[in-house]
Amino acid sequence: MNNLVAFLRERRNLPKVRVKASAVLEAFGETAPEALVGRRLPVPAEGGTVEYRISEYLIQQDAFVVMRVSDVARPDLVAFLNARYDEEEAQADVAAQHQKPDWSCPATCVVDLGEDLLSIDDREVAYHIVLHDPARVLAEVEANRRTLDLHFIQSGTGGTWDTDPPAICNECGTPHPCETVRLRGLPHADHEDYRQEWKP
Repeated sequence: MNNLVAFLRERRNLPKVRVKASAVLEAFGETAPEALVGRRLPVPAEGGTVEYRISEYLIQQDAFVVMRVSDVARPDLVAFLNARYDEEEAQADVAAQHQKPDWSCPATCVVDLGEDLLSIDDREVAYHIVLHDPARVLAEVEANRRTLDLHFIQSGTGGTWDTDPPAICNECGTPHPCETVRLRGLPHADHEDYRQEWKP
């Protein structure tokens, strides 16, 4: 634990750092990365204590993103998108449990949800509802997550995302968030946590 605390203290001016998974797992005495997401770690600092939170596990890079708790409320675009995908997945799962994953339109203006039939006055609206059934939403969430995995950050020396050289997209070779990730954010531009600087 002392090595991890020392690592974070050296980078205490940065709101977010990337740490090798092995170092964090060893510090907490854990073997499963998923068990550490959300865990907090107080780091002694001048004038008090700075609290950090393990906010994300990067599978492709086998590393954790560790953020100051004061900055967790201001996520980067990838964290913002993952939060939206988690919400969409949860809503689709609930809908699938109450009805069924695959909806159909067996008759004009009638949507078969599995357990219930939904009558709609407009046939095109009925088809639109069927097109966005839980199975489709879950497939889109998975595709979007895999896109983010492809366009992960290739950081500079020290494993941080906020120092020189700038964060670079591993897939595009351009500054991160790259155009692809920014485009993924557009459908959520009306969300209260969306930031205007994320627009492509």
